[in-house]
Amino acid sequence: MHHQPAYGEAGQSGHSADLVRDRFLHGIFESGQSRRHYERRLLFGLHKFEKGSQEGLYQFIAPTMQTYLATKELSMEYPSLRTPQILHLALALELKSLRLTVVRADQPLLTACRAAGLHVINPEDD
Repeated sequence: MHHQPAYGEAGQSGHSADLVRDRFLHGIFESGQSRRHYERRLLFGLHKFEKGSQEGLYQFIAPTMQTYLATKELSMEYPSLRTPQILHLALALELKSLRLTVVRADQPLLTACRAAGLHVINPEDD
């Protein structure tokens, strides 16, 4: 199975799918959930994502210098957000013209996205 980098320019190595999976599972295990249950769900999700990527449904996005400069400015505007949250917000703002939806369970990030005029969905909301 071929894994593309999650971040980085084409041809450069970035975070491998294995590293992303391991970090995700580490977070899940700390919450006390069943490892086997989440491994199955994660592998199903990764398979679905990889298939969708091959079909052109999904695309990897690489932060640019503009993204990092925007992140610096956004960190002043949203001092309570952590760096990964601000990077996510900067990327979402870069893609705002595509009218995409930010799907996260991170309430502080969703609040900042709403304030910036982005459409958001919290999958944990009923």
